[in-house]
Amino acid sequence: MLLGVDVSHHQNPAKIDWEKLFQSNVRFAFIRATYGVKEDETFLDHVEYARQSGILTGAYHFLRYKSSQPAEAQAEAFLEALEPLAPHAQPMLLPMLDLEDNSFDDPINTAHDRRTFVEMTNTWLRIVEKELGRMAGIYTRASFFDHDLGAPAGFGVRPLWIAHYTTKPSPNLPQAWSGHTFWQFTDKGKLPGFDRRLDLNRFDGTQEEMEALATNTPFSDSPDLPPETENRVAPLGAETLAVMRIAAKGLNLRSAMQVNNGTFIITLPLGHRVEILAKDQIDAKGRAWAHVRTFVGSAEQTGFVAQSYLRPLAGDPIEALVDSTVTEWKRFNFGAGKETVFPYWDFVGEMWRDLDPNSKITGKNTSIFWSAAAMSFFVHRAGPAYDGFRRSAQHSIYIHDSIMKRDANAAAPFWGFRLSEAPVEIGDLVCIDRTDAGIDFDFARTHADFSSHTDVVVGIHHGVAVTLGGNVSNSVSSKEFDLGPDGKLKPGKKLFMLMKNRTAGV
Repeated sequence: MLLGVDVSHHQNPAKIDWEKLFQSNVRFAFIRATYGVKEDETFLDHVEYARQSGILTGAYHFLRYKSSQPAEAQAEAFLEALEPLAPHAQPMLLPMLDLEDNSFDDPINTAHDRRTFVEMTNTWLRIVEKELGRMAGIYTRASFFDHDLGAPAGFGVRPLWIAHYTTKPSPNLPQAWSGHTFWQFTDKGKLPGFDRRLDLNRFDGTQEEMEALATNTPFSDSPDLPPETENRVAPLGAETLAVMRIAAKGLNLRSAMQVNNGTFIITLPLGHRVEILAKDQIDAKGRAWAHVRTFVGSAEQTGFVAQSYLRPLAGDPIEALVDSTVTEWKRFNFGAGKETVFPYWDFVGEMWRDLDPNSKITGKNTSIFWSAAAMSFFVHRAGPAYDGFRRSAQHSIYIHDSIMKRDANAAAPFWGFRLSEAPVEIGDLVCIDRTDAGIDFDFARTHADFSSHTDVVVGIHHGVAVTLGGNVSNSVSSKEFDLGPDGKLKPGKKLFMLMKNRTAGV
């Protein structure tokens, strides 16, 4: 049996310690993405914090029975909320549709109400499933589904997330189902990591069985440019058109400027290059799209992407660091390749051998943290512009060195800055405290031996910096950090300084 939680805006993401929930054996979380046509403003934060702690996430939609919010619009709102998460690529539990009493809206009192609500349910499911390419599940209570909705037929083939608060060994089920997949067994749960009540859920299976429910279409892991033997099309930028990169964790390439069923082509991963054929293509809702050309392996693809998730190219040495880091993310199967599994444990060993050719350490040595070895590897592979980087198996060595180089006004690929001093840019390194005492910039200036971590900034969009780092969730994985209106990193998540990349002029 695996333990899980479900959360929404009723639980403040900043007040949940997801790492403590993980330590309390929480292994999955369903997070409300939308209700009616509105996005839950805490959705992306909840997903990000849960994922960083190794908790598998899923999204659910609260169906509102209201004439002004048709099922088509609700389905589109849900799909748009998932868009930044690249749902075709990132492992996510199956989407869930929340069916329960809507007494605060139009009440479900008559046979016509019931038929309309069931029709809305089927419409939402059809649109979302066609777009995501996977079956959705149903969250409900037996009393609501059988009594209020009249026990409609045809739903029993879907996964059921049943709500029944009882001490009995099994829940009451609606007539349409003979079993359940998830069981919400209390709304009064108490766990370390949150000081209020939580909805608690259980999955009566193994971790492997639950992860199978999160199987998705992978990213395109093909190179951005075609092999040298492929000369049928011009490389990106050959026609002097602008080349940009994906700034989000993943961005869906679509055949039309619409987020709906049938337009999905493929998910392009963080850092992928696209050539801009046309910008500022405005759809009926006023959203800006870019018409782009790119390569998936040797195959040319054209389509539309949400323009606000693209970024311009930085200087060549900075993009070389992004390339080096993204290459390792891809090699670790976009964060799914774990350090103790072949061939990933040997990839970790390669990073250690890049520091010390005689090293015997691999990913199997789980007691030895390899994040600094990974960062040193990323930077070393980025080329001679970074020769002045003080590679080390300990982050604090090169963090301290970056402050010393700035104090001495010395040439170096990175200088250390306080979070309040400068906005974050592509190619910068964010520095994270890994102690219980609390490290700050002044401590790092006078000490070179403390527990810390660094990630490379590879994307910036919508007030968020997207980073990649090693030994994150036992892989090379991504994280996100909030930015203020001035582009500076917001305090929190144990951030304590920024290593500014100074190679743009090299």
